[in-house]
Amino acid sequence: MYRWCAKHGRLVMFLWAVPISLIFWAVFLYLELPIWIVVLFTLFMIFTAWGFVNSCARQLLLRAEKALREQCDPYPLLKETEDQLLYNRSQTYRQILTIDYCCALRNMGEYKKVLEQLESINIDKHAGTLPITKVIYYNNLADIYLCLNELEKAELWHNKSKQLQNDLTNKKQKEMFSSLIQHNAAEISYCNKDYDKSIEILNNVAETNMRDAVYKALLYARIYITQGKFDEAKLKLQFVVGNGNKLIDVQIAKDLLLEI
Repeated sequence: MYRWCAKHGRLVMFLWAVPISLIFWAVFLYLELPIWIVVLFTLFMIFTAWGFVNSCARQLLLRAEKALREQCDPYPLLKETEDQLLYNRSQTYRQILTIDYCCALRNMGEYKKVLEQLESINIDKHAGTLPITKVIYYNNLADIYLCLNELEKAELWHNKSKQLQNDLTNKKQKEMFSSLIQHNAAEISYCNKDYDKSIEILNNVAETNMRDAVYKALLYARIYITQGKFDEAKLKLQFVVGNGNKLIDVQIAKDLLLEI
């Protein structure tokens, strides 16, 4: 039902709002009520129908996001975002869909394709973009530049995402994306060969889901390898292989295990 309602939003809004509004129009006119009450009721019906349609689309997206976070499977998110991008016309929501689409591709190892997609959004051009969306967008840009070994650009976007996060007034939103930003901070420290700082950051990053745990384990392993702590590295890499499911991290971990 969710999928049908999300895909056929205009039809749902019509079937929801128009018949009931017509009935009330007839009743209100029969009772000779003020016309503004009738208009207000019609607008209310249209608004609630619009809200229901958007809620259906969002529920489908949340399910796919959960599969990535908890089951380390990016493919449901890839399919869901591809599907919704075909029919959703809201500029604000399409930004979210594209960012999630890139998130799925990134976890599949399609780094160059992700960069192309993120750069095509040009998020600063749209005045209606929510601050929290910008935080996620800049953080994802920093992450993908790290994946492509472009440290200078990664640091630029990481600092921008941190600044915007600090400017958020909603404390819950700040905390929600703190771990994601800290992941990039730990990765940047690793790239700068400041391994102690990278480990310190990782030790203080909360593991809220399996995706985060796999990411942390892989970075720990890479640090341990550079420090010659191969036994500790193997344990972390085995964790990644055992829990990473369909993430690109699994293949990276397998390759590193062969090199140790």
